[in-house]
Amino acid sequence: MRVRKTQRLPYLNFLRAKYEMYTGVVAVESYPSYVGIDPSSACNLRCPTCATGIEYESAHSKEKIVFRNRTLMSAELFDALLEEMGDYLFLIMFFNWGEPLLNKNLPAMIRKAADREIETDIHTNLSLPLSDHYLESLLTAGLGSLGASLDGFTQKTYETYRRGGDLALAKGNLERLVAIRDRLGLDTRIVWNLLVFSFNEHEIPTVEKYCRDLDIGFNARDAWINDPEWLPSYRKVEPSISPPGQMSVWSPTGEPKAPVSRSPACGWHYGFTMINANGSLSPCCAAEDQKDDLGTVEPGEHGFVKVWNNPRYQNSRAAFAGRPLPGGDEVETLCMKCPFDKGIQTLYSVFDERVTRQFDEVLEASEPLLGEAFRRLEDRPSFVEFYERHREELVPPPPLARPRAAPLRVLQ
Repeated sequence: MRVRKTQRLPYLNFLRAKYEMYTGVVAVESYPSYVGIDPSSACNLRCPTCATGIEYESAHSKEKIVFRNRTLMSAELFDALLEEMGDYLFLIMFFNWGEPLLNKNLPAMIRKAADREIETDIHTNLSLPLSDHYLESLLTAGLGSLGASLDGFTQKTYETYRRGGDLALAKGNLERLVAIRDRLGLDTRIVWNLLVFSFNEHEIPTVEKYCRDLDIGFNARDAWINDPEWLPSYRKVEPSISPPGQMSVWSPTGEPKAPVSRSPACGWHYGFTMINANGSLSPCCAAEDQKDDLGTVEPGEHGFVKVWNNPRYQNSRAAFAGRPLPGGDEVETLCMKCPFDKGIQTLYSVFDERVTRQFDEVLEASEPLLGEAFRRLEDRPSFVEFYERHREELVPPPPLARPRAAPLRVLQ
């Protein structure tokens, strides 16, 4: 992470969340350390395996599909979230189901996050008209990294997946971004993200050379594929292909895939969360249907914590921990029949090592007790024993040390 948190509080919160996850706590007293905030649930493209693209494409058919409301996040909602959570966050990822650059308040959001020493990241298709002023405002706001989602190097290949997109426009915006970054001497990381399919894998060497010449990163990524013809050569042996968010999956034999295995705890219940443009919290970033959301933040009415510890969240944590709760049979969530594998359940734990390294660089010398807790993280029993022995010194100050949430039998 480029931005370095210099205060104790986010590290104390990080350790508290780990302790609660390791011990299967149901009513948590910690905030997430990483959060996805979708500035826009609307998009300008119709990608065929994205829930948003599927929904848009269905508008032209007799059976229209609606996954969620399409809107832009308001400044009021973002400010309320940042006011409540900002002191505990290491990273905000400004993307999920929509095109983030459609929200013209995005540079202001990034700047407010950067002012709180929060790292920021956006993924964008870049296939829309963007002024030099807007691009410069993005970069000078303190943006940490920008991933450009361009899945091909010719228009014909690119639009096979990025339907409705203009590759020349997207590349032009990308090149202008790099020019502005270099002119201003900024260190924003810019990366070309390419989802690999059978129809574009032959273009990878060309894209790699282009990125080297432009001095940006290149990231070839596995796509979520539901058409066996689209599998790239190195994935032809896959026995099954999982459509996004669906319980049943395609397989060559026509037999349903076995249920997904669950971890003792899911990172989406403790260390990270996904907040949609309308303020609703999704079970995870892969849950595309609004009906599966676990609650909605409403400024002045329902803050993040009220949703984070509501009956749906508590029962989801209990299901993973194998701890049935009173009234739990009346509260059903997607998490209780999770269709996603452990790769989703632990997705953003990849950032944990960076938080640990950041602590070592910033505070380890002056905080030996916290340093010892970080060193024990990889050994769960040892960490839990150490945390419980030094609980008073390691528990974050209020508002995290608040009363437990209402029992599940009090249903709303």
